[in-house]
Amino acid sequence: MRRTPEFAARFATEYNVGFPDDDEIRARIDRVHAACAQLGRDPSTLTLSVAMSTFAGPDDAAIARRAARVGERLGKKLDNVRDGVNIVGDADEIAAHMARYADLGIHRVHFQILDLHDLEHVEYLGAEVLPLLPR
Repeated sequence: MRRTPEFAARFATEYNVGFPDDDEIRARIDRVHAACAQLGRDPSTLTLSVAMSTFAGPDDAAIARRAARVGERLGKKLDNVRDGVNIVGDADEIAAHMARYADLGIHRVHFQILDLHDLEHVEYLGAEVLPLLPR
């Protein structure tokens, strides 16, 4: 990981910060911006993105069901998906989380859906969450 910021600054059009908590996101962005500066690249020319496992629903019961279904394979439960790393919550909670990412300079968020058979999850994100987000 130590060389990733340098490689991103030198060659990339987009830098995905991976799966850290919000504090580590800031540190990773700072490192890639410093690498840009060292190479004479304007950091604003590098798109910043994040990919996070996502557990969305209108209430904790729906989110807990999603976590439990994934948990059968990955050991997830509601109490451990609300860990500060995953994107978890109802539409308003997720919109607030996306605003925090924007404040950190993130331009693009990839919602990682771990249960690809849960089409209601995708529908909820599209119908309830996305309308609350800036385009």
